[in-house]
Amino acid sequence: MLIPEYTPSYKISELLTRVEKKQGVIVNIREFHVAIIGSDSLPLTVLEEMIEKQFE
Repeated sequence: MLIPEYTPSYKISELLTRVEKKQGVIVNIREFHVAIIGSDSLPLTVLEEMIEKQFE
């Protein structure tokens, strides 16, 4: 059973994992959450690009 409301949380979790692998360190979760919450209502693809650039 697929529940559409869960998709964004899985995508955000995948994004956090990707950013941490890219940096090689654990990301400050508060900074990550502030960046996500402060991003307004962006499509997930745009949000992913923005967060990856911000945490380079």
